[in-house]
Formats: sequence, C-alpha cells, structure tokens
Amino acid sequence: MEKIKHLEYFEKIIIDNGIIMTPQRRAILDVLFTNRKRHLTVEEIWHQAKNIFSQIGIPTVYRTVNQLESIGILYKIMVQGNCCKYQLTDHEEKNKHRHFICTRCGSITDIYLPEMSMTEQQIENRYHVKIENQNIIYYGLCTQCIQVSEE
Repeated sequence: MEKIKHLEYFEKIIIDNGIIMTPQRRAILDVLFTNRKRHLTVEEIWHQAKNIFSQIGIPTVYRTVNQLESIGILYKIMVQGNCCKYQLTDHEEKNKHRHFICTRCGSITDIYLPEMSMTEQQIENRYHVKIENQNIIYYGLCTQCIQVSEE
C-alpha cells in the first residue's frame, strides 16, 4: 500500500509536467522506487527495467532519466570520470541530504545533516536569487578504504 501511494505521488508529478506515463516510464519509476536508497547508473536502471518491460531500450532510459531529473524527481550525482548515478528524491524528506563519494572505490554515502541555519527561502530573499536545485558533495575515503589503507 505504501509503495502504491508513493508511486502515485511521483506519477502525478510526471503527468502534471506534461509527460505521458508509458509502460516504459512506469517500469523505470518502479526500479527507481525499489532502489530509492541506492544510487544507480542508467545501465543499472535499464538492466532492472528489462525484467519488468522486456522491450525497453537504453535510449528510452536515458531520455526518461533526463526528463525525471529536469522535473526534480531524480538527483544526479557525478562520480569518477563522466559517470552519473541517480537517486529518486524523497518527497517526505524533511532535510535534504548531501552525498559523500569515496575517491578510491567510488561508493556513495548519503549524509543527513541537521537543518541548515538558512532556509532556501531566506537565501533567495537575502541574495535576490531563485534557487532551483542544490548539490553539495563531499569527497574523501570511505570507512572500508581507510581500513585498507591502515593495514
């Protein structure tokens, strides 16, 4: 029941933005929701979506991922090289989270911080800007890579 409620929330955003909810997009959304705590490449999304909709092509996944990112449903995270990983936004998240990327193994960790001292609205008012998105990424070594370095 909870999954259906959340999927309906995301489907409404997609439809409200003039995007038709095709079976392929529904399969991609299902993969993203099932893996909402993970960060997936387009290829990983495609491999899992093929289990739901066998004829889905990787160009469809690329187009859909770009559309979902443009309407704010997906976070895009640049990792080593030109690789991108994606994570479904959490519409119930009270404080947005940051990401930590290990510079050795490429793992991504979600970092939840207490509420920032200034809200986005306060920043917009103070600096006369309109914030559309924010993306702060921390880089360094993860716990596992630190342990390997110390051995």
